Amino acid sequence: MDLVIDPRTLRGWQGAKMNDNNLASALRGIVSRGLRHSTVVSALALAAALNCAATTAQAGNTYVVSTALDPTGPANSLSLREAITAANIADGNTIQFDPALAGSTITLTTGEIQISHAMNIVGPGAGKLAISGAYASRIFYLSCPNVSQHVSISGLSLRNGSTAAYGGAISSKRCYLDLSGANISASHAKGGGGVSLNNGRIARTVVSACNADQIGGGVLELMAEAPLSIEDSTISSNHAGGSGGGVAIFFAGSVIKRSTINNNFVSSPGSTGAFGGGGIEVVQGGLKLYFSTITNNHSFKAGGGISFYDLDSGNYATVYRSTITSNYSYKTLGNGLYAGAGHPTVTASIVADNFNIYGLTDLSGSFISLYSLVQNPGNATISGTGSIFGVDAHLGPLAVNGGFTRTRLPFAASLAVDGFPGCGQNPEADQRGVAACVSGKMDMGAVERQSPEVIIFRDGFDSG
Repeated sequence: MDLVIDPRTLRGWQGAKMNDNNLASALRGIVSRGLRHSTVVSALALAAALNCAATTAQAGNTYVVSTALDPTGPANSLSLREAITAANIADGNTIQFDPALAGSTITLTTGEIQISHAMNIVGPGAGKLAISGAYASRIFYLSCPNVSQHVSISGLSLRNGSTAAYGGAISSKRCYLDLSGANISASHAKGGGGVSLNNGRIARTVVSACNADQIGGGVLELMAEAPLSIEDSTISSNHAGGSGGGVAIFFAGSVIKRSTINNNFVSSPGSTGAFGGGGIEVVQGGLKLYFSTITNNHSFKAGGGISFYDLDSGNYATVYRSTITSNYSYKTLGNGLYAGAGHPTVTASIVADNFNIYGLTDLSGSFISLYSLVQNPGNATISGTGSIFGVDAHLGPLAVNGGFTRTRLPFAASLAVDGFPGCGQNPEADQRGVAACVSGKMDMGAVERQSPEVIIFRDGFDSG
């Protein structure tokens, strides 16, 4: 059974023999008194290592945050910074929040909070509690000894983070970051305006209104040490100065599934060597895009929707049952999909209504297209079979059609409906989480029309 730590138990250590409770209290004292001297920290770390009973007892504790103040609160309270300092003693601790904090914002006043051990930070819901960096610092910096240490952050709104490095709200290195049910907004960094990570997943989360000076306006997946994924999430209204307005994938393999990436943009790069990719930019990486909607993104350079910059990125790219529509590049081609090299494979997808100032052009580069609808392939080189060219996809607007994210549902008369013969090898569920194959056939695109078509609502999360 987990031990729940009452904040009052962390107040009483006055030089007593070290044990699990007063060790945490000693660490709390470091935070409350603002001590930073390395010998103090090292001494406590040594005490923790030598005291086996204390280390064992520490794992599995639950710390309840009871004040919105930082770094410390009034007597008999426990701040978020204090709770994480105590939880960092060993893997496996949990941090929760007193229900009385509902509706509050925890504003950090002494810089980012560092996490070095596996832990669970469980918020009451993204709409109920916020943590702010006050535009003065990043919120969470994660750095673990190995990739197997899971740090779970859920049910929180993280906003107004800022750093000159990577990850405006969260930067995660080596730790397995499991970010779920969160709202990341209005944060800024050199790269990864909202989140930067190299191991883990983002699920049922909204990343919006974030900004990166260079790459990854919303999310930066960089130098992966393990597989990365984005699932059931919305990446919206983010900006990058160089490439990847919504998501930048650099030297990483990533799966994006059942997600919507919309209204992100990359501004004019000026004299810099920016790549483009209003929605997604992939450089020396591999993207597998499943049951997702990429729409209304804009890039000054190539790839209003998605840009695969190099040979590896192109050859390892898979676009399956996805909708890439209404994306815009200023003057360059590849307004929906741009392949600088290689041959991305596009299967059972819709690529339509993408444009630049000269008109409609959906593709640029070489592609393998299988049973997809491409409205205007332009001068792209296309191989494969079963695709439909030169017709309107007849899509509805981006709207709540069920599931965690907004989607663009094809009208019943669209040629994308039942456009794929059979159910494929692994039909799973569509972007809304409903059957991806109906009556032995599949639609092209991220959404499978049901019979009859009704709006399927889910509990839990709805994108903004």
